[in-house]
Amino acid sequence: MINKHSIRHYIFQSLGLWLAIFAFYVAFSNGLGNKVFYLQLRRFLPAAFLVFLPCFLSQTRLFSRYFFSHLTVAAMWIVTYPVLYWWTNHTTISFFSNHFDIVFGIYYLVGFTALHLFCLKKIGYSKFLTILLSLIQVVILGLPLFQWIYFFIYKSSISETALVAIYQTNINETIEFVKTIGYGYLVAFILILCFVGYFLYHCNRITGTLKLDSWKSKKSLYFTLLVFLGCGWYLNHMYKETGLLQSYSDVKDYYRAAGEYAQNREQRLNVIKVEPGKPAWQKPGTIILVVGESASRNYMSAYNKTEHDTTPWLREQVGQPGVILFTNAYSPIPNTVKVLEMALTNKNQYNNLAFNQSISILDIAKKAGYHTSWFSNQGTYGSAETQTTLIANTADTAKWTNQALNVEQYDIALLGFLKTVDPQKNNFVVLHVMGSHDNFQNRYPPEFTKWGDAKTYDFPLNYDNSLLYTDYVLSKIYEYAKANLNLEAMVYFSDHGQNPRNIRHPDKYGFGWLRIPLYMYLSPEYIAKYPQTYAGLKANRTKYFTNDLLFDTLTGMLNVKSNFYEADNSLTSQSYKWNKETLKVLHPSLKIVEDQQVDDNVK
Repeated sequence: MINKHSIRHYIFQSLGLWLAIFAFYVAFSNGLGNKVFYLQLRRFLPAAFLVFLPCFLSQTRLFSRYFFSHLTVAAMWIVTYPVLYWWTNHTTISFFSNHFDIVFGIYYLVGFTALHLFCLKKIGYSKFLTILLSLIQVVILGLPLFQWIYFFIYKSSISETALVAIYQTNINETIEFVKTIGYGYLVAFILILCFVGYFLYHCNRITGTLKLDSWKSKKSLYFTLLVFLGCGWYLNHMYKETGLLQSYSDVKDYYRAAGEYAQNREQRLNVIKVEPGKPAWQKPGTIILVVGESASRNYMSAYNKTEHDTTPWLREQVGQPGVILFTNAYSPIPNTVKVLEMALTNKNQYNNLAFNQSISILDIAKKAGYHTSWFSNQGTYGSAETQTTLIANTADTAKWTNQALNVEQYDIALLGFLKTVDPQKNNFVVLHVMGSHDNFQNRYPPEFTKWGDAKTYDFPLNYDNSLLYTDYVLSKIYEYAKANLNLEAMVYFSDHGQNPRNIRHPDKYGFGWLRIPLYMYLSPEYIAKYPQTYAGLKANRTKYFTNDLLFDTLTGMLNVKSNFYEADNSLTSQSYKWNKETLKVLHPSLKIVEDQQVDDNVK
């Protein structure tokens, strides 16, 4: 019989473990905003209560020599990746949250403790089962042990770059590597595995002496088995999300996609026809495309009478010569990668073109005689497999802020990259900002906080501050390019919108997530040289538009003829064919025509 004292003890133990685990998570994370902080605080609570459940049902003590093997394996998973990653990256990467390894360790402890207790009660001690369990534990410990050995050799956690090298390595290169570092490390690794295996076997053998006489309820016994099955199912689905395996999965996906895209590139370039093949500016000129992130025109003072003046520079630009602010631009889906693989190529919602067969705007610009550059504050770590990065890497120059040490991860860092652009060349420059990517508090310097308190979580206010900072960055990009790079045109759009009052759901979203800004500046020389293009853009200023069609608009702005240009998709053309009745979004129940421009907590 389980008494009230046992129940109280179980509750206090669980609450204590919950606080300890969460404190560890916070200590070895970086740049956590309040949203992530409170989200993980809630998520760790049920896990902490499950940890003690098998021992509570069997009236045993988890923190005892009988469960030392399970405690060791769990602790290694909980500690290894978060600690090693923090030691390596906490001074150079502004935000990371490695919680999956912690969760994996917790649910391993729950599941295998439950299995061990069930087997002991139903079968009793078995040498075969003890050896089998020990071998399984050695396998599970393999990844943490590998990470510690790597850290001992290289004094850093295993990076994606290292995994790329491992992924590419064949057997001959492996042998050469072992020869280079010496066979001592290989022998040491084998000896460590043998020692760990024996240690676990010894611990599990001691567990066989555990008395379970007080455990008499068959219901609780089979409930313990159910706990193991539930945890096993969850671990099977979740282990790929742990730090090292997620990075390795990224590498595999990257090479799968990159191989296809790289193989097709020369073929794509060979079939592209662009005329003229050289810009017609009087002196070398620059066209800049700024790719925004999670910016919604709902909250931009340039578009609406908002509570806060979130876009003062953009608002003042409206009405200036050569400035066009498009009022009905949309994203087809609130997903950066899916949007940009269409916006930056001739793939769109309507042509069903495969990404690896598509032509990018960088390809067109290069053929048109521009030196192409891609500068990003979005980072490459953990995202090397994305279509965005694949496109970026086709630029003549491609740089990411997190590849340089001790560089602040705010968007103003891109101005430093822009200053490396050669003004004696015709340039097509893409700047990919972090903009208003969640968590908004991390997107602007604390001293830039205008509304609310820099240390206080207030999602709408944080979002407004992030929009204000993006507006500031845009103004600096514009000012520098106009003064130093003979700026002929500048385009700013966002990948998708945002509703700071709602948490994003991958499948359930409203128009608040899809309404985006689209801004263009055209120089006096541009307008004089291409008056029809300017007239087309002005005429289409209020037309409905989705950014999966941006490729054709940008091609039209380059004022070239191409075999991949469709004028009726381009806002530069008088023949632009789309309207709110014909445009669609990638959502089974949403149509642009149904958008009533109502900004509320649902949409």
